[in-house]
Amino acid sequence: MTARKNSHPTGFGTPAAGEEVGSSIAAVVGSSEPSNMRYSAQVREQTGRKEFITDLEAMSETLIRGFVASNRGNKPESIVMFRDGVSEGQWAPVVHAEVSALKAAFRKIDPTWKPKLTYIVCMKRHNVRLFCANPQDADRTGNLPPGVVVDQTITHPYVFDFFCTCDQSRLAPRTALTLDVLRSAAHSWSSLRTVQAHAGSADPLPPTT
Repeated sequence: MTARKNSHPTGFGTPAAGEEVGSSIAAVVGSSEPSNMRYSAQVREQTGRKEFITDLEAMSETLIRGFVASNRGNKPESIVMFRDGVSEGQWAPVVHAEVSALKAAFRKIDPTWKPKLTYIVCMKRHNVRLFCANPQDADRTGNLPPGVVVDQTITHPYVFDFFCTCDQSRLAPRTALTLDVLRSAAHSWSSLRTVQAHAGSADPLPPTT
């Protein structure tokens, strides 16, 4: 199994209409061995105003080949992609483009290889704050301890998502990470299809295969 995390840092602020937009940087980090303790990175120049990672196919192929080489030629049975920096309004087009790029990378490595693929969007820009009902359960800063997961009651009405406190913070209150599972081996495109159905979108989504 290999896990990868993507980040797409861009300039702060929005350019004025007609203003030329410069390039940004796209980075992909992937585990380089099965225990997920060592990671390799790929960095590319990114065209401005592009929400999806334009060179994801080549970057992923390089990272996966490195994983296979360090794993005695064995390819991972499943791949989990953690994606940062995608707004809810861009979920469908970004996931469509990037899942297609990942599948193209899989075919380049081995035309018959079809690993289980899970695509998760990670976000911290939300207004939800989690607190301990019993103050004795909090850490010394008053935050929830690391590893707490909330997956019901306050979650998204249509999408499979959950909140998670991933680390310990010296500041209070801490913002929990929200993880939206937009594609998984079990659910495939169901989350995105449900969102589009409730939003009345007519844009087609790609097949589940």
